[in-house]
Amino acid sequence: MIDSRSFDARRGKREKVQAKGLHTIIYGKEDIDLASVEQLIDPSQTRAIAQTLQYLATNYVNDQRTLSELLDLYEKDTENHLDALSTYPGKHPGDFAKPRRLEVAAAINRLRSLKVKR
Repeated sequence: MIDSRSFDARRGKREKVQAKGLHTIIYGKEDIDLASVEQLIDPSQTRAIAQTLQYLATNYVNDQRTLSELLDLYEKDTENHLDALSTYPGKHPGDFAKPRRLEVAAAINRLRSLKVKR
């Protein structure tokens, strides 16, 4: 189970989640380095991964779900389109390219603050 407190994107009082180019996501106070995730080929995938992390943290991370369950929920919610990832309900999510669950898992795995419970 993922510890929800370790999946926190707050930087002070505000949340900060932002993709920087192809290989970096700023998540709260830390940078997630995706340089070794060779399957990423476009910054729009990195933007979608950043938004997915925030979406999962807001909607599903609750100390009772495993990483696999979170990825299943991500795939179910974005099966036909990425509108679920929009920070503004009913609005198009912007310039996103859907990443595979493996790339999302790779980003979560590189989150240094992440803690898992038994």
